[in-house]
Amino acid sequence: MVERVTRKNENLESELPLTISAQYGLIDQNEFFDKRIASRDVSGYYLLKKGEFAYNKSTSSDAPWGAVKRLDRYEMGVLSTLYIVFALKEDGNIDSDFLVSYYDTDCWHKGVQSLGIKITDRRCIYSILKTEYETSTLFVFFFFFLRDRRSVMPKKSVRQMFRKYPDVVTIPQVCEMLGVSRNYAYLLVKQGKLIRLDLGRIVRVTKSSVIELKEKSLQKSENSPV
Repeated sequence: MVERVTRKNENLESELPLTISAQYGLIDQNEFFDKRIASRDVSGYYLLKKGEFAYNKSTSSDAPWGAVKRLDRYEMGVLSTLYIVFALKEDGNIDSDFLVSYYDTDCWHKGVQSLGIKITDRRCIYSILKTEYETSTLFVFFFFFLRDRRSVMPKKSVRQMFRKYPDVVTIPQVCEMLGVSRNYAYLLVKQGKLIRLDLGRIVRVTKSSVIELKEKSLQKSENSPV
C-alpha cells in the first residue's frame, strides 16, 4: 500500500528546507518561520518529491497526534530525518487526494487514540510512534484508514489492479496477485478454486479465476467487522 521514503539529498538536488504545519501543510521554512531553521548542509536530509507524504510527530492544539501532509506546493524539498516520509505504491488502490482529505479529518486521531487505550495508555502509544515508527506508525495510520475508507473511498476494480498480468498466469504470478505463498497457491489449484490449464509441465491458471477469487475475498472482508 505504502512504502517508506529514506532517499537522502546527497547530490543536493534541492536546498529548499521544509517544515510541516497543521494549517498550511508542507511549507518553506523561510516563509513559515521568517527564518531558516535547517542546517546549512542539507545533504543528510530526506529529499521529498511532489506527491509524497510526511508525518510530523510534534503535537499542537490543531494536531493532537501530529500532522500528515502531502507535498503540493513545490516540486521537491528537504526535510529533517526526524520526520517520517512515505509514498503510495504505484500499483496500490489508494486515491492520493482522498488520503490528503482523510488526514485533514480527525478520523485517524480517534483510531490512534483508541489503539493507545487498548494497549495501555496514551504514553504507551507515544512511545511506539516515537521509537518504532519504522514499523508501527504506518501500520497504526493505515489500519484505521482501511477501516474508515470502506464507505467513502473510490476503489480500483480488481480487473484494473491486475491489468498488467496476461490472461494465463503462472504460480509465482498468482502469489503476487493474491499475496499468498507458493504452497497455498498450489492448494487453491488443487481445491479447484483456480482454473488450471494443462500447458506442459509448468502449472498455469486463468487470470479470470484469480480475479473472481480476489473479488470474493474482498467482498467477504468488507462484510466482516474490523
